[in-house]
Amino acid sequence: MDKVSILFIIAPLLLPCWSERQFFHQSRNASWAEARQHCQVCYKDLVTMSYDNSLPLVEGAKSPQWIGLRETFNETDAPWSAWANGDPITFQNWYPVKPPPPVVEPCTTIAAPTVDTRKTTLTTKGLPETSSSGFTGTASGDTQKKALTNTALPETSSSGFTGTASGDSLQTALTNTALPETSSSGFTGTASGETSSFTQTYYSDMTFLTTPQYVREDCVAMHHFGPWVEEDCNTELPYICYDDRYYGIASVDRDATTATLSWETPSGIISSYRVEVHGGGSLNVSVDSSPYQISNMTPGTKYEVRVFAVKCDRELNSQNISFITKPETPYNLTVENNTETSAALRWERPVGDLERYCVRVEKKERRIRDVTDPCNYYPDKEEAVVKDLTPGNKYTVYVLSVTGDVESENASITVLTSESADCRLPRGRHGDGPLSSKASR
Repeated sequence: MDKVSILFIIAPLLLPCWSERQFFHQSRNASWAEARQHCQVCYKDLVTMSYDNSLPLVEGAKSPQWIGLRETFNETDAPWSAWANGDPITFQNWYPVKPPPPVVEPCTTIAAPTVDTRKTTLTTKGLPETSSSGFTGTASGDTQKKALTNTALPETSSSGFTGTASGDSLQTALTNTALPETSSSGFTGTASGETSSFTQTYYSDMTFLTTPQYVREDCVAMHHFGPWVEEDCNTELPYICYDDRYYGIASVDRDATTATLSWETPSGIISSYRVEVHGGGSLNVSVDSSPYQISNMTPGTKYEVRVFAVKCDRELNSQNISFITKPETPYNLTVENNTETSAALRWERPVGDLERYCVRVEKKERRIRDVTDPCNYYPDKEEAVVKDLTPGNKYTVYVLSVTGDVESENASITVLTSESADCRLPRGRHGDGPLSSKASR
């Protein structure tokens, strides 16, 4: 199969940095981050503004719309220093003035105190049988747990226990071995020198940490009349996406009745391709990927094909190609008449389309290579007379169908021209003259 490959745009080859930018106004409302995500999936990014595109963008705007600018994109960026796609800012149109540096307020963080738990063991000695705190115990030695609140106990009591004067609660396990049924000591201890244990928790001082915190990070919207204004990035607004017009290369392998199309795959999520064919009938079909084969085509016919990539329900710029299917070969080629210097040929027309026929003559010469004459074209008529041949020579004649610059396979036939009358005389004689003889030495 012959292969044709066509690049449909010349400017990008001459100017590698050139690209044609397209803009798409989105009517649905979204936050700045949501708007950018949609633009990156279905287009290229949120719009980047310049002196050249500001007027066309304003003409299509009907309300404030997000553009591809926000205060910062990461912690190391200077405010308002770059567009979302990374391009530096070379054009600004703030209203009423450019925003000041971001506001910083201190943020105070309270660190949790450390916890220290200690176990204390007490031994009470010399506690009188009756004290004045109003504690009721059991004289028979039962063990109990009591919660005491010392509200008026001095820092050092006569029982030998150091308590807390401000109302701390302690839990103590005690065994009363010699305490009377009613006691008023205010302390849950051991009356006869027994040992008791309790646990106390101590807390360190709280730590206060101060760090800077930005009050709000803003994004930029463009008013319908052109100027830029700060907006909270979470505000839902319409937005503008941009994309570079897509230019791709399509190719085709074709014969007389079939053609296999191939094309480049654009970046992004492509859901399908629409293939549109014109010439020898029309075809409009949706396919999933490249390549795609077209069948039942007409030989020798010019076709024009456009391939549209579908991205987010939007058709990208088409990849276009035109080609001619290979003509069919003439058949039943015969020699109707031949003379000493010519041969009359006839053949039958093949199926399909063609514009003309090409007739080539290849001369069989001794001791040198065969010589093929250039193509002699004949109009759309199935006969030709080959002239200026040499008497008594053998020739091969080729006939081809031609459409545009595409030729069919060869149909060939061998032609033997008649010898001239002189060539038919006996060797050594010319007319009625005497026989020739060898020259004497």
